Amino acid sequence: MSFLAEIKRRNVHRVMVAYGAGAWLLIEIMDLLTGVYEAPSWVMKVFVAIILAGIIPAAIVSWFYELTPEGLRKETDESPAPPDSVARKFNLAILAMLAAAFVIVLLFSGRFGGGEATTPVNAPPQQAERTEGPPMVAVLPFDWASLEGDSKFFANGIHDDLLTQLARLKSLRVISRTSVMEFQGVERNLREIGRILGADAILEGGIQRAGDRIRINAQLIDARTDEHLWANTFDRELSVSNIFDVQTEIARAIAQAMQTSLSQADESTIAKLPTENMAAYRAFHEAMEMRKVHGGIGSEEYNAALRRAVELDPGFTHAWSALVGSLSLSSFSTQDAGQIKEAEDAIARIAEIAPDSVDHLVAQAYYTYYVLREYDLALGLLRQAMTLAPSNVELYSIASWVQRRLRDWDGQIESLHKAWELDPRDSKWPNSLSTNLAFQHRYDEARAVVEQYLQTLPVGSEPDFSMLWEQNFLEIELNRDLGAYLQAMRTMHRERPSDSSAGRLWEALVANRKYDQAWEVIEEFGAPALRPDSMSVSFQDEARALTAWLRNDPAERETFVEPLLARHEAYLAEHGELQRPYFYLRLAMLRAAAGQEDKVVELYRHWDQASQEDAAERWLNLGLACFVLAMAELGPEAAVCLRAATIEPTYFYSFIDPWQPYFDPVRESPEFQQVFSELEAKYGPMLNWP
Repeated sequence: MSFLAEIKRRNVHRVMVAYGAGAWLLIEIMDLLTGVYEAPSWVMKVFVAIILAGIIPAAIVSWFYELTPEGLRKETDESPAPPDSVARKFNLAILAMLAAAFVIVLLFSGRFGGGEATTPVNAPPQQAERTEGPPMVAVLPFDWASLEGDSKFFANGIHDDLLTQLARLKSLRVISRTSVMEFQGVERNLREIGRILGADAILEGGIQRAGDRIRINAQLIDARTDEHLWANTFDRELSVSNIFDVQTEIARAIAQAMQTSLSQADESTIAKLPTENMAAYRAFHEAMEMRKVHGGIGSEEYNAALRRAVELDPGFTHAWSALVGSLSLSSFSTQDAGQIKEAEDAIARIAEIAPDSVDHLVAQAYYTYYVLREYDLALGLLRQAMTLAPSNVELYSIASWVQRRLRDWDGQIESLHKAWELDPRDSKWPNSLSTNLAFQHRYDEARAVVEQYLQTLPVGSEPDFSMLWEQNFLEIELNRDLGAYLQAMRTMHRERPSDSSAGRLWEALVANRKYDQAWEVIEEFGAPALRPDSMSVSFQDEARALTAWLRNDPAERETFVEPLLARHEAYLAEHGELQRPYFYLRLAMLRAAAGQEDKVVELYRHWDQASQEDAAERWLNLGLACFVLAMAELGPEAAVCLRAATIEPTYFYSFIDPWQPYFDPVRESPEFQQVFSELEAKYGPMLNWP
């Protein structure tokens, strides 16, 4: 009998087919489980190796033993062929296992991101399920190691530049720098980082500088499977052109590994060298470090570093654009003619070198927003820039400011959502988003944002203070309990003492009419913090003045209100007018606190007229205007203001602010009572309210 005939007679072929079907079924099940429980990649590899190693023993057993209706018995040359019933059972078992494996593949493949791809380094990965839109990439801060002191400087600069390049690609999305910096030098599973950031892939690497050479190593990891998608080491002579060449290669490799293709515009973007001057490169990144660490935009040191950069390389458009932004911001309040002329010259310079580039569009947007205050034009420029740099979170941030001034409230919320998506670990986005939703009286949505922020915090991370405050403050709409809110603020201030927590505690004590305790808390504010552009008036000064009015103590009014009032009056006499509309409102507040109610209306009207033309001014201060009118015992006017504040988007929480003591002087006014009764019917009576 031939060897093949003997294999058939002993059913070896059926056993091998059954083994293959069973192995496939087990591998699919294991693939599903490792994905669900996020097992490390070696678990799947070991399991597959065991399955493969079992093929030979299975073949040997099937040669020497056979399955019969009476059970397993040793095979001999004289043994008859197994009956058809055994063959049918084998066939049915094979079909069942193949069907089960097929069902698992059909129903569960990709759902949980499970299983480990077997893609080798430098080969395209298998497609994994990801969020809607282009692949999201997180570039972790580069490690640096060198005996020379500026390796860290180059590591930070190259990281920034790479993020800037990637942010301009339409085929990828890139997580903002702020969100990835918390992972610098932190030992954490890359899958966990990917889940926290919402990233499909993570780029990590390191930089070493030795003399006039620099070595950059980088690797791209699938954030869902821990699989290496690409890796390379670049050993180059230290020069700006070589640094950007490496960044270009990395950008292309990321696109290829993520199975996307760079458009012609993308290729042109990443191939453009911003500067070849190493000294200019260094000056620019010195400015960027000031901006990150000290928030130095607008400062003279920041501007000086950018001026050095463009003096060393007059074609460095990215530095020119940053300088325009800083000069324009500084000119928003002062309208400094010299700075405005310098900004205009810089824009003209960019237009000569790179018209309609991202740098040109961003520079124009800053100028039209801060200097010309042509908000429609500024938003149009920003939208053009977004098409060229869709992952530049700064563009969405500026757009949200412009949309606020245009009263495009839905557009503002959309821009903030986009910024948060690109910068998921910076608490300022959910903070701004929840605050602006609350200002639009969309309190349920605001609470949902706060809860989402808190739920996505990594284990062990300390929540942002402002988000914790907002969580407790928004809770008042639901529990209607001022006493519970006060207790929460006491706890927060005890556990996390700061000027901010003292300020929030002071507000809670005032809302609960505990003025003596509020007075004591003012002393805990720390060093006097000046209000922006407020004629040297500190937060403590204003808090004392308001508390003195609330305590109705004439001596305290004379001591703490009159000096502030005199300071404002002196400024007004010297300048002829106040610089910002809200200064008139704050002057009106001090007059009301001083008992000079007859002079409040004129100041209020001055502010009201200006706020009709400035949406941001009205958005920020309409609630304060209502307080001022009520403090001056102007019941009908306060009632009209209160109704507007509960309808218009403004810094006014309609579920608590009408219950504040500032309205007590007009609380018996019929006009005020009508509006207040409507709000009380809507939100319910306030517990623990004096």
